[in-house]
Amino acid sequence: MDNNKLYSVIKLRGYTMKDFLMEIHMSKSSWSKKIRGLTEFKLQEIKIIANVLSLSDEQIIEIFFAQKSFLKETI
Repeated sequence: MDNNKLYSVIKLRGYTMKDFLMEIHMSKSSWSKKIRGLTEFKLQEIKIIANVLSLSDEQIIEIFFAQKSFLKETI
């Protein structure tokens, strides 16, 4: 999950967090748990968010299914 990209798109679309959460019918508590990785976004929630933000398929993948890989240096 790429939180920064998601927050960027929310801001670019002109939403405040309060307005965005109202638009997607999600409580602040639920949103917080999902963003922190304590619970996962359900497919239906991703669809609603994608619809509200007019996300492309590529953006959906980049935001919700991004896996960050970290390279470890060996000495």
